[in-house]
Amino acid sequence: MESGETSGEKVEITDPIPSPVQIKTETERGEFLLNNQFMSDVTFLVGPDKHRIYGHKLILFRASNYFFQLFTNSTVNEFPIEDSDPNILLELLRFVYCGKIDLSSENVREIYNESKKFSLDKILKAVENFLNQIIDSKNVLCKLMDNRFYKFKSIERKCLKIICDDPFSYIDQADFKRLDRESLRLILAPKTIYCTNDQLLQILDTWQKTNYEENISDLKLDISSNSIITWKKLPFFGTPSDDSMIVRSQGFVIKNELGVKFTGLGMYYKSLEYIHRVQVNIYDSSSNAFIVKGEYTFRNDNVNIMQIADIFFKPIDIKPDYIYTIYIENKTKVEPFCLGSCRPGPNDINLEIWNDNKGRYPPIAYLYYKANTVS
Repeated sequence: MESGETSGEKVEITDPIPSPVQIKTETERGEFLLNNQFMSDVTFLVGPDKHRIYGHKLILFRASNYFFQLFTNSTVNEFPIEDSDPNILLELLRFVYCGKIDLSSENVREIYNESKKFSLDKILKAVENFLNQIIDSKNVLCKLMDNRFYKFKSIERKCLKIICDDPFSYIDQADFKRLDRESLRLILAPKTIYCTNDQLLQILDTWQKTNYEENISDLKLDISSNSIITWKKLPFFGTPSDDSMIVRSQGFVIKNELGVKFTGLGMYYKSLEYIHRVQVNIYDSSSNAFIVKGEYTFRNDNVNIMQIADIFFKPIDIKPDYIYTIYIENKTKVEPFCLGSCRPGPNDINLEIWNDNKGRYPPIAYLYYKANTVS
């Protein structure tokens, strides 16, 4: 019998090549080859225990410049990678071979680090997409701070958009007090933050109460010189009514043909409570729906003194000649107060106000607005 022939016995192959029927897609082919000794021509000895991971040069050097340089500058087929975790490296190779990667909050930072080390730019994009997907209003401050490590511009933009739409809802959160200086600077800097310079200074002062060792003079200078969107303050002129009553609603309409944006209001109140809560809703008759609906909580630092609370919400578009109604309901006890003979001050939006309470108006001191213009 010549060499290479068999005596009719069936030869068992321990790692057979799958048939075309078995491998139907590129992903399945990649899954079969991943860390498979079949046709492997490179071995990585990973971690302090030298865990063996098998690879294929043709696939790997096409994936990154790191592997291209590694293989073209060496004649050996075994490479120690002592400072990597075998499980993390396998996740990276799974992406290279199959286009899939299992990202989680627990492994994302290490995968990011290893992807940069091995020049796997496509995985960096997958990390960026993953981080974008898990940002929400509850974790946005934490994710903005985390991004100081990643430095993804899209993450920074998304976080700042969420925060700057409603900055005052975040200043009492524990994460706000833990903000690093640079993250705070990013929040105070955008041109689209929806509050005035005075309110930016209030945000800065709130942060310094926890970070008292920080010198914030330069941040104050940044605010004073920052060309943020200027929100106009439209005051209401009126006198306190002789009636001790609470008026909860006010209708209004604007005549500016391009419309206007509202982003907040000032409200008179006098209360013995140290924490005050108020519900503010704005109803749009054209859509038969509330376009603002939320409860706002703020500290009452001067109890039993008439003062004004600034309440900000995400900017809303007000269309000309449509009827809107503001509803205000204090959730904590206040002294009854309303305005009589109230009218808006001079403005460029021709705002008209009214209600059905015999000339009595709710305790609105002013509105924050910006008239739309032709761009």
